[in-house]
Amino acid sequence: MIASFSEAEKLLLVFDILPKFSDLINCSNLFKHLGGQYKKIVNKYFFASCNFFNFVSSHNLKMLNRIFAILLLLILSPIFIFVGIAIFFEDGSPKYFKQKRVGINYTFFYIYKFRSMKKNTPNVATHLLDNPGQYLLKIGGVLRKLSLDELPNLINIIKGEMVFVGPRPALYNQDDLMALRVAAGVDKLKPGITGWAQINGRDEISIEAKVALEKEYLERKSLWFDLVIVVKTFTNVLFSKGVAH
Repeated sequence: MIASFSEAEKLLLVFDILPKFSDLINCSNLFKHLGGQYKKIVNKYFFASCNFFNFVSSHNLKMLNRIFAILLLLILSPIFIFVGIAIFFEDGSPKYFKQKRVGINYTFFYIYKFRSMKKNTPNVATHLLDNPGQYLLKIGGVLRKLSLDELPNLINIIKGEMVFVGPRPALYNQDDLMALRVAAGVDKLKPGITGWAQINGRDEISIEAKVALEKEYLERKSLWFDLVIVVKTFTNVLFSKGVAH
């Protein structure tokens, strides 16, 4: 029966019986759900790629994060220059700002971002400000809508303090958020530029819902899942989904 299927039909069959897309990274998980007659198809189309992603995940993911961050920093350098000039003309220096954040295992580091708010803004989480719009720069609204204020996070990735995909780093004084993350084991993850919670609500969900999504990411974490999150991040940015201010 299998021999009568076209090549395209075989591929569709394999994808149809996958328990979930992110399990593709784990060959043993995939094979558990397949009968013997389907394993030949999976072996032909997916075994090599599965081994490749396992190799990348276990050995080279940290290095790949840094390499991609360096490449993006070079490619996006004209945007860095343009945004820096726009901030300077609206509100002077500094164009960038660094802020104390919580890293992996409740350590601390300084995150780098484009300054999207005025210099007299209180150093607290945006959702804790009364009328945060009064502190937002004109260019800041554009930066936040397109998530361009996060671009200097690439420096943190190069330094090994962040990765592309992970929970967003909490402020050093966000004790309520960190207490939930420690209880859920999410504090063991290195913070990222984007994450599962970011693409499923971002500013629109409670911290309890955010940590629940971060725990789900911890349990499902794989290179495939990271790629899905990165792709969905771009679509969310295009439609400004989940950005409250």
